[in-house]
Amino acid sequence: MRARDGDSRAGGRARRATAWFLAGQLTAVLAANLLWFTAAQHRMPLVVPLAFAAGPVLEASLVRRTWRVGSRLAMAFAAMLALQAFWPRPAPVRPSAAHYYNLAAAFESLGRYPEALAHYQHAITRSPKQPMFYLRFARLAVAVHRDAAAQTALETLRTLPDVHPDIARAAERQRQLLAQRARRDSAH
Repeated sequence: MRARDGDSRAGGRARRATAWFLAGQLTAVLAANLLWFTAAQHRMPLVVPLAFAAGPVLEASLVRRTWRVGSRLAMAFAAMLALQAFWPRPAPVRPSAAHYYNLAAAFESLGRYPEALAHYQHAITRSPKQPMFYLRFARLAVAVHRDAAAQTALETLRTLPDVHPDIARAAERQRQLLAQRARRDSAH
């Protein structure tokens, strides 16, 4: 009899430990979904770890008919998690500056330079304090001999605060290229 009591106490401790673990997993997934992820495409993949963690709870409640209160709580939290995935969130402004920047980079790599310049310009309009947008615009404008547009972008870049030194050096190289081209063109 004594051995049996020890086994039941150990089993009870293991169940409690598992219940606390599963509750922690459930809470972490729920908190991550509700607090940090804003788009449904990012929230829903977190249901997979929740379903994995909920498996032992469901097995215990359906097969062994134990943890009735715990299983009800788990089911309630799982339902809340599933329902919040469809909760409307304020949509960010679309397309964003990053979308335009990525489009511009893609068009540039395809050799479609007018489209790339237009998309860099859209990115600049959406995020006028992003130095890399100006640098990429200026670099491409120099390459396609749109010197006035390149010069304007480089001058604006010079006025931006907290420009990374690497970007500032690259912009200076573009200014030097423009100056060399202007001297060469005036000599002819």
